[in-house]
Amino acid sequence: TPILTGRFHKKRCLRLLENLGFDDVFQLADFDAYEIAADFVVRVAIPSHNCPPHWFDSCALIEAGDKKIFNLNDCNLALPIERIRAWNVDVFLGQASPAIWYPLTYTNYTQEQKHKLMAARRESAVESFVGGAKAVHPKLAIPFAGPPCFYDPDLADHFIGADSMFPTPPIAAHRLVEETGIPTEVLNPGDRLILEEKGHRVEREPAYAGFDYERDRRSYVE
Repeated sequence: TPILTGRFHKKRCLRLLENLGFDDVFQLADFDAYEIAADFVVRVAIPSHNCPPHWFDSCALIEAGDKKIFNLNDCNLALPIERIRAWNVDVFLGQASPAIWYPLTYTNYTQEQKHKLMAARRESAVESFVGGAKAVHPKLAIPFAGPPCFYDPDLADHFIGADSMFPTPPIAAHRLVEETGIPTEVLNPGDRLILEEKGHRVEREPAYAGFDYERDRRSYVE
């Protein structure tokens, strides 16, 4: 199985993958192409504008037939955006929820301080998704990756509800519609996004018909 990474300045990521037993690790320079299958090509780009040399972020640019998908999940926008925009992205996949527990895991903050920081992180996550879509100008933008679900009941209140720092895809999609004319979709578990010649459609998973991100995530811990 081929593993694709960016050609990072430091080789820690490469060494870790090799130590785990992966033999087919391919380091790609920015925008170099790797054909995984016929009509399925992946390119990688690494944030570099005003970034330290030890940065390990990367994004994926995928060509599936004549469709172009830009996956920015867990990567910042310190990228050659003009070049990516000129790529005429069909689908933008952008992270719309934080990926780490700060400030919840810090015991030196009061609850009031935590609530302020959580609200700021929540807003930052939504704005990051919307800002990425505005920068790229895709034909379709999807809030992608997150929010988390945890099985520990003691953690449930941290990721559910209006005060949670983990916004849901409907919240990010609603903000995108308010601020731009970029089309969006909210995908539920099991849904399939089908890219067609003149647009797209979503095949909904019947088992999750009527799924609600706020209501139904709590069922994971009940």
